[in-house]
Amino acid sequence: MTHDPKIVAHLRNALDEVAAKPAVRAMHTAPARRPLDARRWVAIAASLVIVAGAIVGIAMYRGDSTKVATDPTTTTSTVPAIGDLTMPYFLAAADLAPGEVTSTPSTGGGPVVIAWARNGDMADGLLVVQAVDSGATVATAAASAERVIDGTTLRFNSHGLSASEREALVAQVIPGSGLPWILPVDGWTMVAMATPADGPTQWQSFGDAATIASGPMNITLLAELASADTITKVAIAGQPGWRLLTPNRVTVVFWRDPVGGQWVSLTIHADMADRVEGLILAVVPAPVEVSMGTATSSYALAPFDGSTPDPAVGQKVPPIQLTTGELTVDSPTLFVFVAHWCPHCAKEIPLLQQAIDDGTLAGVRVVMVSTAASTSGANYPPASWLASLGWTGETVNDTTSSDGAPGMMAGYFGTPGFPYVVMVGSDGLVTARASGEMPIDDVVALAHTGE
Repeated sequence: MTHDPKIVAHLRNALDEVAAKPAVRAMHTAPARRPLDARRWVAIAASLVIVAGAIVGIAMYRGDSTKVATDPTTTTSTVPAIGDLTMPYFLAAADLAPGEVTSTPSTGGGPVVIAWARNGDMADGLLVVQAVDSGATVATAAASAERVIDGTTLRFNSHGLSASEREALVAQVIPGSGLPWILPVDGWTMVAMATPADGPTQWQSFGDAATIASGPMNITLLAELASADTITKVAIAGQPGWRLLTPNRVTVVFWRDPVGGQWVSLTIHADMADRVEGLILAVVPAPVEVSMGTATSSYALAPFDGSTPDPAVGQKVPPIQLTTGELTVDSPTLFVFVAHWCPHCAKEIPLLQQAIDDGTLAGVRVVMVSTAASTSGANYPPASWLASLGWTGETVNDTTSSDGAPGMMAGYFGTPGFPYVVMVGSDGLVTARASGEMPIDDVVALAHTGE
């Protein structure tokens, strides 16, 4: 029996389209999983400076040991609106002030650009295609070829391929039924696509040194890829990524955000060439924002005052609504409420991190809740502060209140001061609470009450 090679090719194309579409759509759709699991902070350079904290009295009740406390907090009954502009990553460099997050809308009407990579690795070989008559912006003289398919002239640019390899691949590109073009070659995978329908891109600059962008794969970045002399693999914020150096000596690092699925890029200006490695290490996932509704107040825990027995023990933990969905408590979880201006918190956080690293808190999920943020307080912004203390665990950013006041999540958990810890068992019931700076052995003992 003989087979028409065109039919075989189209069948393979259809299979490739089915496999490729989810990967491309992942730019816009978050994978289904428990919120926060992938939002792990990475440790950054130890040279980040910890600014002296404001002197704030914190209470801790442990037997006869008591410290001066802040007054119990009363939270508001409404939730301030959280802006739509949020960046999934932050550059935690102590000497670089973050600018405002801005958004650039989709250009619309632009060309469709598709990129394939050998073994899915852009550093191993890359082929980029777009129609020449669509206002082409991806074009290089040294590594390009053209071919007419169904009456449309396509330009192919490549990286890491010889001219003969590029020509062999170009000859095998054919039209697809769901995607404009398909490369049905074993070992080659579609890794990116830019279309006129893609959403906006968000930007945040850090002085004149660096910029982080988040959004769909864009034509400009694909152009940089196709024209780069060298593309190398790099790990950034715990994710696999790629790094290139543009002809004007600008370093660009890009990677896929595992939570939102969008592409993220870090652009480091040429005059910061001596700090490239440190700035890459300073990129950390931004804390997930709390988005709690007023209905949560009916589940609020009694304010903690050190009473024995604690009336909150045995109560169900309040529902925790985040901008990414509900935070599910299905394993022993220790919530740690901190404020960036609190010197006692600054002492406690490294001890918690060490206990996580050495396995002392094995089996216990630790969620750091950063709240009571104040632009006039010491160590602002909280993201830089936590990173400078070496925190690499889950972080929730509780900013649902006025400047310097504990947020709604803190209020619903009965926070009296900082630091404040609440241990919750896998059944979602509170097992213990404590407030104030405390020895790590006491924190560990409290955490084990939830097992």
